[in-house]
Amino acid sequence: RPPRPTPCPDLPSVRWPEAGRRLARHIGSGLAVGLGVPALPVLGRNFAALRETEMMAVMIEPAFLTATEMEELSAEELAVRESEALFRGLREYFSVL
Repeated sequence: RPPRPTPCPDLPSVRWPEAGRRLARHIGSGLAVGLGVPALPVLGRNFAALRETEMMAVMIEPAFLTATEMEELSAEELAVRESEALFRGLREYFSVL
């Protein structure tokens, strides 16, 4: 049985799953803008890495996203763009706290 969600220490009224969904939406938005791909829905999953934690967790797999422009990038260029896109999403999330 998964542990009960605990309140976020900085935001007492927010529970981890709720905060994780918000973070996932911001990261997804950052990836869509940064990589030029359509925004994907945020899907809740029952993965142990997400379920069996006492902190907020988000799982992403940007390498599975495809766009014509991305296919022409080297692995290093793609990694840089993915990193910048992830940072954009994280920055958006933390700017609204």
